[in-house]
Amino acid sequence: MRLILTILLFLSIQSFGQITGNFLTVRPQAGDNHAYLQGIIRTAITKKIKTIIFRKGTYNISRPLLIEDSGRFVSLNLIGEDAAHFNLEESEARIVCNFSEGFAIGYQLARSSLIKGLVIYGQGRGKDTRFDVYAGISIDPFHRGNTSGSSGILIRECRIRNFTVGIIISQNGVTLNAENIHVEKVAIDHVKAAYVTCQRQSKQNTVRDLICWDNIETVFEGKEYGQGLGVIPYIDGANIASFTVGKIFNFGPQLSTTSAQKIFAETIAQVGTIDDGGVGMTIRDSYFDFAFFKFPSDFHFSGNRINFENCGFRYYDDLNNKRIVFAGIDNKFEDCYFDLPPLMQAASEDEKGRTNYYFQTGAVPSSKMKVVAHSEIETWQWLLNQTLDVEKKTVTLDRDVVTKPGDYLVTHQPFRVVGRIVGQEGRTLFLDDIPADVKSGWFGMGINGFKQ
Repeated sequence: MRLILTILLFLSIQSFGQITGNFLTVRPQAGDNHAYLQGIIRTAITKKIKTIIFRKGTYNISRPLLIEDSGRFVSLNLIGEDAAHFNLEESEARIVCNFSEGFAIGYQLARSSLIKGLVIYGQGRGKDTRFDVYAGISIDPFHRGNTSGSSGILIRECRIRNFTVGIIISQNGVTLNAENIHVEKVAIDHVKAAYVTCQRQSKQNTVRDLICWDNIETVFEGKEYGQGLGVIPYIDGANIASFTVGKIFNFGPQLSTTSAQKIFAETIAQVGTIDDGGVGMTIRDSYFDFAFFKFPSDFHFSGNRINFENCGFRYYDDLNNKRIVFAGIDNKFEDCYFDLPPLMQAASEDEKGRTNYYFQTGAVPSSKMKVVAHSEIETWQWLLNQTLDVEKKTVTLDRDVVTKPGDYLVTHQPFRVVGRIVGQEGRTLFLDDIPADVKSGWFGMGINGFKQ
């Protein structure tokens, strides 16, 4: 029986695949391609063939494709004919999954492997559990009785769409390693989470020039799957743009240093959460543009010990009148820019005044303060319902409140500037810089007071 199966497999390869040196070439077949492709993968591993070339066309599969060698380290490249991170249908090699659980491509205990130039399509969001999730590419989806994991995998110039997660590393909750995994020029969309890490040993992993343009809840996820202890990869370039993208980060405490740079995000709801930056998480040279209709109920970013350098935080409506809310302590902002000075939330006023700092220029029009630290902002005062008269440029307060020239009046949700205080007589505040679309009325306001 084994001899017959071997002969049939050999005939299949001769009919539909071509071995040339250390390459094996495949072409799409009618109907279900799973048995054909999985057989090709098994043959490549057995014969120590390094690379499978996918000719252009559509490869429908009914089950996951697994690259594994019975507990031994395996090395295998899967390469399409051309770059596939943008729509170029005339040269695409497309793997289409006709199922909604498991993964499209899985590597178990892999070394020195490359996935390049493949389009990987799923059926939309499918299975979604902590240790078993519907994924485009899964690194170490299983554990085989030990904690060994993959290392040295490059995923390049691919497009992944219509899964619960795009790429996931160590979802099984047991295996470790999973370091030196690099994602470059990959487009991921129509997923719950684009890039997912699950445990703390995934170090020296990188993401470069990621593209996320549509229908994503979280771009980088580290809490919801596997051990829930994901490590943030080194990020060097991410283009994130869509009204249907939620947040960028969702991570717990980081035990090793990492950094992110050149993230350009438009119309997002939140930067997200990094519970603790550990020994030095830095986000630099990045721009975060928030959708004007996505006011978060609590914060725009939550985290502790995060360094922001040369970053912009603004709303996408060009009104320059909304505030960004940061929650946490020991966060630092150097050469960062906002429409208005941000609000800081912390465990206590002492911690807030001591540990949250931002340094920026020109964020407040007509303000003489060129460098502002949180210690320069007095306690936020929230007033309930006050009366604004736009024609007279006055606010009549219902109680005694101490203000100073230069303080700002704003509303709470959404954060909007009402005007800048230029004087006070008793319970009457005199304003200027009232936005043209602000109307007279009776509503809640807050006073953001600067120390003079």
